[in-house]
Amino acid sequence: MTVTLPLLPLRAGALFPNTALTLPVGRARSLSLVRGLSRGDEILVGLQKSSDVMEPGRADLHDVATRARVHRVVQTTDRGVRLILRGLSRVRLGDFVATEPYLRAEATPLPELGAAYDSRRNCHPGYRSPFHRYPLLPTRDRRRRI
Repeated sequence: MTVTLPLLPLRAGALFPNTALTLPVGRARSLSLVRGLSRGDEILVGLQKSSDVMEPGRADLHDVATRARVHRVVQTTDRGVRLILRGLSRVRLGDFVATEPYLRAEATPLPELGAAYDSRRNCHPGYRSPFHRYPLLPTRDRRRRI
């Protein structure tokens, strides 16, 4: 089932399903999108391949994006906007439907990864924690103190 939703491209970072993220919004096209949003609206959040591109096209975005729900839109004192989102599900980006006044794209839901997915093994090395290499250290039992 293909849906068409507004698309917010990210230069850095990522939004994953079942996580929340606060984003500062500054590009003109993104600001026009955010100013029309309210709590509960759904959008697509896609990651750019290169953070140097100021006006990304379809070829500048990764194929997998996140469908997200707007939790809050916050106006900051310096005329900026912060967007608080909650990731809902992974989607495969289709073609752009509109580019003005903001991006709108088609998206097809992707299946859930499930419990068999080992996120430490399959995630991008930049997101991998260095602690996955070390076994858990025993914790001190504070009840034994006398």
